Amino acid sequence: HGYFYAVMDCFCEKTWSHTPQYKIGYCQQCPDKVSWPVELGQRPSPYFNAGMFVFEPSQLTFDCLMECLMATVPTPFAEQDFLNMFFEKIYKPIPLVYNLVLAMLWRHPQNVDLHTVKVVHYCAAVSFLFTSDFCNCIIDRNNMIYI
Repeated sequence: HGYFYAVMDCFCEKTWSHTPQYKIGYCQQCPDKVSWPVELGQRPSPYFNAGMFVFEPSQLTFDCLMECLMATVPTPFAEQDFLNMFFEKIYKPIPLVYNLVLAMLWRHPQNVDLHTVKVVHYCAAVSFLFTSDFCNCIIDRNNMIYI
């Protein structure tokens, strides 16, 4: 009660190339693989994928969201960045079975048990969806065929 639940995002896809996480190869899905460099300051707060989340809505939360939204500068991931900022202090990670971003299959297969997945979330750069490379990419990944 009083928390915001969502699955931690993965920073390994090219859509994250503008971030320090991507540039140094750091991902919160395997935080021990690459240490966060001291010269970059404090490690970023846990960051969730906003494709699926659970919280108890209220008029107060809505009013605060709207007020904060009006004073927030746009960011690369729009509503996802905004929601992460807004709910940062009450965010609690939940298992990726509740929002399996498909990139996890090829970026962190050791973290995925397909038999337990409840929600599958496909997300990719929109222009990629309309290319022949999209089909080849999916076909080349055996885990995708399994799903």
